[in-house]
Amino acid sequence: MSRIAMFGGTFNPPHNGHIAAANACVKQLMLDKLIFIPTAIPPHKALPALTATAEERLEMTRLASQLVPKSVVSDMELARGGASFTSDTLQSLREAYPDDELWIIIGTDMAETFERWHQPQRICDIARLALVARGEGEKERIKAYAQSIRQKFNARIDIIDNTPLEMSSTEARGGRNEQLPESVRGYISEKNLYVDVDALRDVAKERLSEKRYLHTVGCEQMAVKLAEQYGGDVKIVRIAALLHDITKELSLQQQLNLCEKWSIIHDYDSDNIDAVIHADTAAAVAEYEFGFGARVCSAIKKHTVGAEIMSLEDKIVFVADACEENRTYPEAEKVRQLAFSDLDEAITYIVRRTAERVAQKGKKPYYMSEKVLKAFSKDRERNGE
Repeated sequence: MSRIAMFGGTFNPPHNGHIAAANACVKQLMLDKLIFIPTAIPPHKALPALTATAEERLEMTRLASQLVPKSVVSDMELARGGASFTSDTLQSLREAYPDDELWIIIGTDMAETFERWHQPQRICDIARLALVARGEGEKERIKAYAQSIRQKFNARIDIIDNTPLEMSSTEARGGRNEQLPESVRGYISEKNLYVDVDALRDVAKERLSEKRYLHTVGCEQMAVKLAEQYGGDVKIVRIAALLHDITKELSLQQQLNLCEKWSIIHDYDSDNIDAVIHADTAAAVAEYEFGFGARVCSAIKKHTVGAEIMSLEDKIVFVADACEENRTYPEAEKVRQLAFSDLDEAITYIVRRTAERVAQKGKKPYYMSEKVLKAFSKDRERNGE
């Protein structure tokens, strides 16, 4: 007979508190298997506005489970869909493991509301309860909950003697990344999860002049339209647009200080450094201050002069920056027309006209402009254009 425990939850995201509780249960209950089961729709609470998709929560749980021996991850509740009732999930596990001993792992907050769960008596009939304190001051409370549940449901209860880690998924979504396993933290960064766009907009408003802020919001709006037109990642371009000029109004010395702080290596000369260095420092702010992933940072870094290789999101932010509705320079309307018909043609036109304007001022365009023009021309020749 095997000893198996179910550990359910939204895992939005899974944090070190979950991992510590799971490891304590594996050890003290001498489990042969611990099954993490992310919920589809929790019946006891609504998913927050800043949330991950079911697939993303499942993947993060798989990453976190690698830190728990004898653990596996099941998508049974996600596959079933609808409200995730623990009694139904335990019944499915009992049918899958008819001769094995089952536990359900419950934290302090869930133990407090156990009597209001769907079919609590059925749960107690199917499985033992493993109660885990979530905070150092909760051990006495959890003993009281255990006594009450025993009396009302004739429950079989094991209280886990663990060292509580006072952590919450709410705080982790709010940026408390030290609460997360490294693998989960990396996944969140790569996927740009839990982004409060309104808060980012507030950051831009606080750090930029009114004129620059209006341009930033205009760039965001145009980038979203272009992403919808071309099938780009709306989240990526929205974040990148909101942060693309976040360091634009810093002095050159402040920009250079940021380069030193974050070891940014650049090859700009006196003719172009003022106009383009903010792309590098803004990308660094996005990465090091806000924790955004490579795709966001790439779109920010390439928004001034482009690059020989650009992703769809890179192109969208580049073009949106040049043609958002607040732009009134002579060629702006022409760029807007090109933007919604051919992004590559729009980029070529923008780069060429920008280089011409720089040359007219008696300055030397940044060498990357020529590389971008050649790269896009080669692409067009390969495609028979």
